[in-house]
Amino acid sequence: MTIALTQPDPAFRPGALRSLAAALGSGIAVLIVGEAVWMSLLATYTRHPTAFPWFVPAIALFLMAAAAWMKWGTWPRYGSVERNAGVRLNAVSRRTFLLALVTGWSTFFAGAGVYVAYRISSGLGGEVPMTVPAGPKSTVIVALAMAAIVAAVIEEVAVRGFMQGRLEKAFGVVPAILISGFVWALFHTNHSYFDTSALDVAIWFGIFLTVSAILGTIARLTDSVLPGIVIHAGFDGTYFVPAAILQPKIAPLTFLESLASPHAFLAIAAVLALVSLTAWIALFRSVRAR
Repeated sequence: MTIALTQPDPAFRPGALRSLAAALGSGIAVLIVGEAVWMSLLATYTRHPTAFPWFVPAIALFLMAAAAWMKWGTWPRYGSVERNAGVRLNAVSRRTFLLALVTGWSTFFAGAGVYVAYRISSGLGGEVPMTVPAGPKSTVIVALAMAAIVAAVIEEVAVRGFMQGRLEKAFGVVPAILISGFVWALFHTNHSYFDTSALDVAIWFGIFLTVSAILGTIARLTDSVLPGIVIHAGFDGTYFVPAAILQPKIAPLTFLESLASPHAFLAIAAVLALVSLTAWIALFRSVRAR
């Protein structure tokens, strides 16, 4: 089976707007409901703290139950076929899965190296610290590790699954990746790093669009959000968990900047870029071979 990244642009037809509304509506609904459940559990735990962080297994059970219902559930029967397909939790061969992980992580960490070098060279100054929940450090670490998993599952299913998947069928792959990526970037503008200069805001918006394009391409190549979930969770976790460990003394990027010069980070980024290029080629070949 060959999965093409480009398709002829479909002619604009009466159902196009309906497809656009359905794709955006279903994806945004998954984002809102998933985030609402997660934030409600955190708020309840904050009001009634316990020694055991019960909200972690609670959200894990919710995610598993919701994923199973969306993938295999037949109730309500109306829309069940679109729901089962839209969640995009499709199996991926072991080789393709591993290639996707190497591709995603090497690309992201190469970009992170360039960004850290840019921060040092441009003198951006102190990093805007992440707001972490109150409580024992062990609970905070577990909470932020779980936050990385929650964000990955909800956002990949919503954006690269329901939203991008439906848009691919209606408008083609490139428009689907661009539209869903724009919506995904908008959903992140409430983060603290968007609270700085106009240039920094533009850079971060561009970063989110690029990240979404990478994850969207991998979802298209594998026809699954499973590799993207692991890539997303792993990358977020490398920031969230150190943020929990280092705060309130120092933030992760500020700590990284103290370890090496911009040239060192650029050298690391160059090596990772070579790994990334090799992995992308191998991933495309793996998909074509299928």
